[in-house]
Amino acid sequence: MRGKIFIMTIALFLSLYSGAGEKVMGKTAANSLNVRVQPSISQTVVAKIAKDAEVEILSVKKGWYEIAAPNDCAVWIAASDLSPEGTVMKETYLRSGTGVTYSPFSRKALKGEKLNVLEKREDWVKISPPQNLSAWVSAEFISAPPGGIPNISEDSADAENLNTDTSDKKEKDMPPPPEFTAVPASDASYEGILLPLSKDAVHATHAIVMTVNGTYAAICYLSPAKINFKLWENQKVHVSGKERWVKGWKRPLLTVESINPAETQTE
Repeated sequence: MRGKIFIMTIALFLSLYSGAGEKVMGKTAANSLNVRVQPSISQTVVAKIAKDAEVEILSVKKGWYEIAAPNDCAVWIAASDLSPEGTVMKETYLRSGTGVTYSPFSRKALKGEKLNVLEKREDWVKISPPQNLSAWVSAEFISAPPGGIPNISEDSADAENLNTDTSDKKEKDMPPPPEFTAVPASDASYEGILLPLSKDAVHATHAIVMTVNGTYAAICYLSPAKINFKLWENQKVHVSGKERWVKGWKRPLLTVESINPAETQTE
């Protein structure tokens, strides 16, 4: 691949995987802090946070903190994708407003997931923020813990510096099975570039990533499988399989059943 490849640091990968570590909390310094759907002042404001309120910090990116979405965060889903009982009928985007022109959240609604309906407006339904939903705030107005934010750092590490050798993992060093959420496993497909993770990552060996503002961001993580992922590393691929949500993770874990070059996929 040409040029320097930028992806999240090992520390950020570990912060996404580890569900056992302590939460990283910050405190708002602005009188009314805007919460946005994506890390940009041009993105939709989906909530406001009062001064001195505590927020859970998930990651940091170029002057923005990704936080757990507030309870009053505005989240919308197309009414056609939701049953009358509030069950998601197919995987779909969660959006910041009543239309496809509004930016989506990074986390999708999963088929079979039960959502709490708050309001109906024509073809759109407002819901309570589901589990693992995140949003963004300006880091300038957040007071971080003394000594910096543990296990979180800028996502600008050189991919060549990542230690991706997983061959020396011993069985006795393997972590316990992941703790899944109550959301059932569902069929899923993703398209993006397949990259290896650090040997210190747990429960997954690779990630599917996409390009966002010149950097790479994870879409989903891939669990160990009979497929030799090394043959597909640094290639744009289309993967399909069964996905589950692990408690404490921001992206789903996909057990891959098939993998193909992205160019061969048809819509």
